Amino acid sequence: MSRPPNIRAVGCTLIIVAAVHAQPVIYLVRGSVFEPDGITQAPRCTLVHITDAQAGCFGYTHTGRNQSGQYDYNLSNCGAQSGDYILVEAFDLTRAGSNSGFLVPMAATYVDVTLSYVGTHFVPTIQSLPTLTVGEDEAYTYKITPGVLLYYLSWVYPDTDLTYQLTEAPAPMTIEEVSEQWGLWFDYCYQTNGLIRWSPTNDDVGLHTVSVYVEDSLGASATQTFELEVTPVNDAPEITSQPVVAVVQYQWYHYDVAAVDIDNQNAVPYDDDTLTFSLGTHPNGMEINPQTGEITWRPTLAGDYDVVVEVSDGEAIASQEFTVSVEADTDGDSVGDSYDNCPSCFNPDQEDTDGDGIGDRCDSGSVPCAPGVCIPTLSAWGMVAMAALMLAAGAVVVSRRRAAG
Repeated sequence: MSRPPNIRAVGCTLIIVAAVHAQPVIYLVRGSVFEPDGITQAPRCTLVHITDAQAGCFGYTHTGRNQSGQYDYNLSNCGAQSGDYILVEAFDLTRAGSNSGFLVPMAATYVDVTLSYVGTHFVPTIQSLPTLTVGEDEAYTYKITPGVLLYYLSWVYPDTDLTYQLTEAPAPMTIEEVSEQWGLWFDYCYQTNGLIRWSPTNDDVGLHTVSVYVEDSLGASATQTFELEVTPVNDAPEITSQPVVAVVQYQWYHYDVAAVDIDNQNAVPYDDDTLTFSLGTHPNGMEINPQTGEITWRPTLAGDYDVVVEVSDGEAIASQEFTVSVEADTDGDSVGDSYDNCPSCFNPDQEDTDGDGIGDRCDSGSVPCAPGVCIPTLSAWGMVAMAALMLAAGAVVVSRRRAAG
């Protein structure tokens, strides 16, 4: 515990007793790792394992990238003491070596190691863990980090070439090799990691098996297999039909609205949606079947009418806007005035014997007629005959009245 200075006066003498703090002892282990000839230094990023059995501590480091073959490790924080026996072991992919020494306080303990014998070829492992779920339409990435199992601990793989491939994966999932550095900026190594990329769609909802294969330059390999689940995300429905935009006055209007929901088109049933149809803006009397989407209406007034159709899957809504033009039908014969060859006279058969574009009911010689009624005009002689008939009929009526009187 830190204590403040203790100041005491003894007679006329002032005595200051200061607290003393023990400084930690530094135990550095340094050295070089050599090739089997004992002259050239080992490749950069060669693994180095240092054990202090008396203190019960150990650690890993590597030979430097900028100072190839040299290493530096601090044992001060694991209970090491002066005079402890230490064992230094070094490994590359195919060779190993060891040497020992005794810790020296406050100064570096130098222990050089020569890779003097054939060691066990370190088989790569995949020490990273994947994310096992991804949402539909989301970007999925997984960085694969290789390592080696050394003394039951995982450590980065030595600085060597690694290749990656997907032996089983959904299309179009891809994997690429990404070179990354690790260590300090002035003393670092490169490691080749794998990077998986994928953008699942609605068709990919469900479980997928992914198998990753990594191989080093000497043919040693590792595999990681996992199940990746793509979870559904609700997609809005879509109206696919084209609206009916014209109808004749007094006639029935029909439009069968068609819609799709891509959530109902993938291989899994648990994200299927039920679609419901409804009308937003619409004229009086227009109706829609909420299950089938059939629209019916019988307009009585000519004009243009705005319509908004909506379809919902319970979460999202799609809409379609259009205008229905109601064609006037003055004579009520179910033929719109703009197409009727006799719009003022009821003539559903649209007969036009002389082919002049004017219906027989409206040819020259006709008199105006009301909807549903047409009175053809008689010729001049016909008019005379009609007058004579009317006069004769009147005379008969008068004579009968006289006889009765």
